[in-house]
Amino acid sequence: MIINLLSLLRRHGSALMATGLVIGLAFPGLAAILRPALPTFIFLLVVSAFLTVDWPALLTHARRPLRLVLISIWNAVAIPIALVFPAQLLHLPPQLIESIALWATSPPLSSSVAMAVLLGLDDALALLVMAIGTFISPFILPPLTVGLIGVDLGLGVIPLMTRLTLFIGGAGLVAFVLRHFIGNTRLQRYSLHIGGFNVVLLNLFAIAIMDGVRDRIFSEPETILLFVTTAFAISLLAQTATFIAFFWLGWLPALTSAMLAGNRNMGVVVATLGSAASPEIVLFFVAVQFPIYLLPMMLGPIYRRFGAGIGNQKNT
Repeated sequence: MIINLLSLLRRHGSALMATGLVIGLAFPGLAAILRPALPTFIFLLVVSAFLTVDWPALLTHARRPLRLVLISIWNAVAIPIALVFPAQLLHLPPQLIESIALWATSPPLSSSVAMAVLLGLDDALALLVMAIGTFISPFILPPLTVGLIGVDLGLGVIPLMTRLTLFIGGAGLVAFVLRHFIGNTRLQRYSLHIGGFNVVLLNLFAIAIMDGVRDRIFSEPETILLFVTTAFAISLLAQTATFIAFFWLGWLPALTSAMLAGNRNMGVVVATLGSAASPEIVLFFVAVQFPIYLLPMMLGPIYRRFGAGIGNQKNT
């Protein structure tokens, strides 16, 4: 029964990704209960990514380092510059510009590999770019942010690097142990069900992140609308620019690179800032979850047009 349900969830994963947002808004008590488990959900998604990735394809990408370097530099440097300067020219509120800069300089989303699997993209490329972006972010994010918006965020490079290394390395170690005991054959056999489990995790994360959002929607509707609209705009701009920049690699790598550019792990930055994160930064972190969960469903026809195949089963 559970196995069949997980298979069903995986096959309709992109359409179900927005469900968690709706549940979190409709049941704020449930969102409050799940909120403390956010780091656990993210960790499990990274473990799952390491489990389900196509390792032969991963090695193929690793043998082409120039491609990885170009995509990583584009994500880490070009996208922040391309987004923040126009935001300043548009005279957006300073704290919104600060939030955009933090989002744009954040590494690709930890769950981007799980999303790549759900969307039928190149999960091996997504894993490599996500890992590289995560490990270089402590060295890129502080100077770029200070240079772009002139604010010292007080980010310690070594502590952040240590935290990220332990997080990603720990997930990789857990996945390695699980892979050893489960075996590659059984993992391939149950890859569809692991994908369904990813859908469950993504929805639990979405429910948890909605904690307190409904109250702010009623008390600050104009601010919420501005932040959510901006979140959709920068995600779409980042994805469109990246797809155009890398279409020469082929449709699938270009779509994968675009997905990574438009989905950023701002949660790492918010967690690192701790109490230094302003309410506006936290609110924007919530706002960017809407394009993360809604755009895959909205862009489905485009993905299918270029051969990615929403919900395909390339790993089965």
